[in-house]
Amino acid sequence: MVAATNGPGLQVQSLQMAWETIRDTYYDPHFHGLDWEAIGKEYSAKAASARSAAEVRPVIEAMLATLGHSHLGVIPQEASPLTDDEELPVTPFEPPASVAENLTSKPIRSTRPIPSVRPKRRVHREAGCGLEFRWSEQDGMLVIRVDEGSPAEKLGITPGWRLLNVEGTSVDDIIRAYKRDEGSARRSFLILMLLQQHLDGPLDSKADLVFEDAKGHHKKLKVPRILEKGEPVRLGALPVLFTEYADQTLKTPSDREVGYVRFNYWMMPVAQKFHRSVDKHRKDLGMIIDMRGNFGGIGGLVMGVAGHFVTERAALGTMGMRGNDLIFAALPRTTTADGDSAEPFAGKVAILTDDMSISAAELFAGGMQAIGRARIFGSRSAGQALPASFKRLPNGDLLYYAFANFVLPDGTRLEVKGVQPDVYAPWRRESLLKGHDAALDAALNWIDEPK
Repeated sequence: MVAATNGPGLQVQSLQMAWETIRDTYYDPHFHGLDWEAIGKEYSAKAASARSAAEVRPVIEAMLATLGHSHLGVIPQEASPLTDDEELPVTPFEPPASVAENLTSKPIRSTRPIPSVRPKRRVHREAGCGLEFRWSEQDGMLVIRVDEGSPAEKLGITPGWRLLNVEGTSVDDIIRAYKRDEGSARRSFLILMLLQQHLDGPLDSKADLVFEDAKGHHKKLKVPRILEKGEPVRLGALPVLFTEYADQTLKTPSDREVGYVRFNYWMMPVAQKFHRSVDKHRKDLGMIIDMRGNFGGIGGLVMGVAGHFVTERAALGTMGMRGNDLIFAALPRTTTADGDSAEPFAGKVAILTDDMSISAAELFAGGMQAIGRARIFGSRSAGQALPASFKRLPNGDLLYYAFANFVLPDGTRLEVKGVQPDVYAPWRRESLLKGHDAALDAALNWIDEPK
């Protein structure tokens, strides 16, 4: 039964449960030097006047924010498909068998809105504009990708165009909303998430957007919203996710073949496709794995994917919990997707990252870099790399909480710091307008070089 959301007593109980969960599970029993007891009393007093889940939600989130890292927050009950008090590990590690059956990551074939397991409540598929953006201090809000065949492409929008206004809201105003996070590794991520809220809307509606085109002219366009691409999957308490997967053969400057793979979530369907991609490109000069815009997922899949590129056991990093550590080890994959014998991929491996490479994507890039099996191109990752889980609160909301730390083999902590590229090649307006991707070009040039 879903809990009622109203009543002051219920809201204090909800904050208390959130506080106790952190007290009992947080990986650092000293809470980075914070007085967690005092913090609990302070925020319990603030929750006393809350009359609904909506009112206590920001109080709980403010309490969690005192810890100063990612994977801490509250998800409104209406946004979650869960119905009870299950604690479901989500990211970035493979869940234990005891809860694996609850992590429904099998493809959902229907393209209609997907019903939640909670009766009389539906999870609707968002409609977007078929555009992907990145923000930088130097170039502003840039279009980096346009869905092929989309209305946006037919309107003439191309990578490198600068977005100035969305639905009557200036992009500068969206950026100013996060001025308080100046210098934060997560600032760009927060800005893009807020932008997405303005871009998404009902299917068959149009977004009013203003761009600066390649010649510096302002273009005011009504861009039709379309269904998000990808294969729908469910994972625990997360909303329905749509996994996209791309596999291409590219050419180096000297005309040699390189495999290129890009996907946006670490989910089971992706892992199966990746195995076949390795088979397809096994004899190529190298492989480029594009983690830009990858939001993570089941982090345990990182070990299996990394196994395609090692010839002996390699420790990618360690997940540290209270009183227990789990080593992320990559073991050599010596069979094809069809079960035939094969050697692990022997060519060069390049991984592309940016500030929207998150969680499991960071574990993979950081771990492969640490063992010397891949070179990283692009810009620093998001620095949001903590294993997390969910718990139902008395008011029906879900607490999303980090319970472990993750460090690379040399002890480097990915949280906040993120993965640092070997070759800095960020998204740039000038390159995009010329049809170039600086990080991808740099990776192809490196793969072309003699070993």
